[in-house]
Amino acid sequence: MWPNGKDVVLSQRKAPAEIMPTLDPNPPRIAKVDNSLTSKLNAEQLSGDKPSFGFTTPANSDTRQPVIIAFGTDAPGSSDPSATLRQHVEFKMVVLDLTKGGSMTPTSGSSAAAPTKTSSAGHGMNPTDDIPFLPYQRMIVAHGIFLTVAFLLLLPGGALLARYLRTFTPAWFVGHVIVQFWLCEFLRLVEILLG
Repeated sequence: MWPNGKDVVLSQRKAPAEIMPTLDPNPPRIAKVDNSLTSKLNAEQLSGDKPSFGFTTPANSDTRQPVIIAFGTDAPGSSDPSATLRQHVEFKMVVLDLTKGGSMTPTSGSSAAAPTKTSSAGHGMNPTDDIPFLPYQRMIVAHGIFLTVAFLLLLPGGALLARYLRTFTPAWFVGHVIVQFWLCEFLRLVEILLG
């Protein structure tokens, strides 16, 4: 769901994995915008800092409903339900247990251990939630940072330390060993553990 002027666009989508979901032409249950749960239909409130959106779906006999909740800071800017979505800032995969009056249980593979409160911009309260990456993508970035520091800074730095300090002090070898072996090997071990 996203605001588009005075209207709210509801788009029922599906995806087999972490790829852009496409419009589901025949969803098992048709969702409808619930105006009593949605901000007043004026452009100022829908684009404000705390818009609310609500929808209803026909009931079925299931007591557990899997739901993916995703938040983004940018709307597609189109009233077409199949409009291209931008990457979400935060998402949760939950199972609504309808026998317990609306409690949420995180499913395996959710982006956090438990549902978290979100600020008005859709960002989680965790400081790392401002980074628009999924947890495995954050690990890849950390892997690259450790690798860059180890191979582009410490290894050449240790070689330069040995090259230039040996003319000034006989203790050059200790500094060379500390940089090349202890610091660089520690970072290489960390980056290997990160995958």
